[in-house]
Amino acid sequence: MPEAAESSIRFASALSTRRDASAAADEACDRVRSRAPGVDAFDFGLLCITAGHGPQAADIERAIRERLGVRSMLTVAGSGVLGDGLQVRGAPGASLLVGSLPGVDVHAFRVQDLPRPSAETDADWSLEHLAAPLGLDRPDARCTILMTDPYSVPMTRLLPAIADARPGPGVPIIGGVASAGRGPGQNVLALNGAVMHAGGIGVTLSGPIGVDADVSQGCLGFGPTMVVTGCRENVLLELGGRRAFDAVREAVVGLSPDQRTRLSSGLFIGRVINEYKDRFGRDDFLIRGVRGFDEDAGAVLTDDFFRVGQTIRLHYRDTQTAREDLGMVLDRQRLRPKPAGVLVIPCQGREAGPAGMPGYDASAVANAFADRRHGADEAKGGMPIEPVSDDVPAIAGFEAAGEIGPIGDGVHMHTQSAVIASFRALREAHDDESSEQVSTKK
Repeated sequence: MPEAAESSIRFASALSTRRDASAAADEACDRVRSRAPGVDAFDFGLLCITAGHGPQAADIERAIRERLGVRSMLTVAGSGVLGDGLQVRGAPGASLLVGSLPGVDVHAFRVQDLPRPSAETDADWSLEHLAAPLGLDRPDARCTILMTDPYSVPMTRLLPAIADARPGPGVPIIGGVASAGRGPGQNVLALNGAVMHAGGIGVTLSGPIGVDADVSQGCLGFGPTMVVTGCRENVLLELGGRRAFDAVREAVVGLSPDQRTRLSSGLFIGRVINEYKDRFGRDDFLIRGVRGFDEDAGAVLTDDFFRVGQTIRLHYRDTQTAREDLGMVLDRQRLRPKPAGVLVIPCQGREAGPAGMPGYDASAVANAFADRRHGADEAKGGMPIEPVSDDVPAIAGFEAAGEIGPIGDGVHMHTQSAVIASFRALREAHDDESSEQVSTKK
């Protein structure tokens, strides 16, 4: 693996599992200080907490901002958090990622303060009304990090409008949907001390920082590809001229008994991203959930809107596919200098590791960038058998109820995936890179 380039930007991370909020904040700050000696203040911070720390979110966030001198900080609550090669779920957890970013502009915003896009919104409207509030009016914008509440922010129109506000398709929008709450008003988001239970928050980073964003899929397709020939919003009525229910049932019946058992964790529909391709591979589908069936009407209820003419294929969760795809993503990143920081946002229902071994995404990412590697620690192999070494980049994240990340030139909401963003410095020796927008997957 190439040596890490000397960088003026510095990231540090820490994971605490202390039940007491004050103790968790102190532990996170102490670990950051030990991992970033000589850094007096940080320009950016992301705090990910589990539901148990939700009521004390303001106290934890305030303590961290004051002790570490974090100038702009996002906080989001998830069903699980990750850091230090571990994932914490069903227990108190606080994962912190902070960055000292000389020369980088950190533009913070709240989603509820943005103009609302309508059905008639186009790219010109986004550039005129959204670019400046989002901080995307700068030609050197590098990425936008976005966190939202699922019960109050309709992403169907908002996300495409934000994507249209970018100065170029190479500026990734990355993030996720808060997943700690089970109903309206139960999630926790905070921006620079202001705690909210609805809406959304985000920052746009501009200037001398490079950001590579990838989406690792976690589902495997089965059955034939089918064209939507009848639908009504999120209800599929016909596939290939047949009742949607009948077409889906036939594909499921054609599965082997072993494959059919995998449907116990859910049936999904993959919608083709680029209809102009001759052949469709694993990364050509956006995974969407199936909510139910109406056998009498022959309909399939989904969690996304469809239109006639789109191509779909049925999918199920598959741990082997998740591991292989994550391995390919990390192999690409290992060809570049080690990142200073990594943000990992997996789906809360994602299954990437062997049964009974949670936390595969966190450990695989950490071990992929470790200088000292063990044979069993390859990202696309089995679970690591030894602790992650201390020489990995700063890594943090949370389990989301929907993952925001780029595929091709577009930005999409995903499910059953993991979004991985790697942060590196733009060096003077790479002026050609700094004059271009950062690359994204595919």
